[in-house]
Amino acid sequence: MIAQTLAFVQSVKGKTEDFPKAEQPSVAPPSSSESATLAAVEYVLEARPSAPSAPRSPPPEIRIHSPNVASEVAAEVRDRISSFRKHQERFRREREEYFSTTLAKVRAAIHEVPPPRSEN
Repeated sequence: MIAQTLAFVQSVKGKTEDFPKAEQPSVAPPSSSESATLAAVEYVLEARPSAPSAPRSPPPEIRIHSPNVASEVAAEVRDRISSFRKHQERFRREREEYFSTTLAKVRAAIHEVPPPRSEN
């Protein structure tokens, strides 16, 4: 497959001096996955510029307009803190409820224990 890819690249580029000559193996026609790979190589080679012809223009300047960044950030921080406190309060209530129900079950189990058997 490597030899086929190199041969393909050489035929597309028209150059043979960049790559060593590879022996052409006698193989079956490429499978669908190999065809897809060759198509991808061909696409990349076509999309790639052959040589730098002219200097590229600089990318357009990106301007971000955000007038009240500090107040927006402060509002987001306040919202997150409020949400965090609500979650913590819910967790505290759930822990207390779990503790109360578990303690009630333990007390009920203690009272339901039959008296110990005497071994006579």
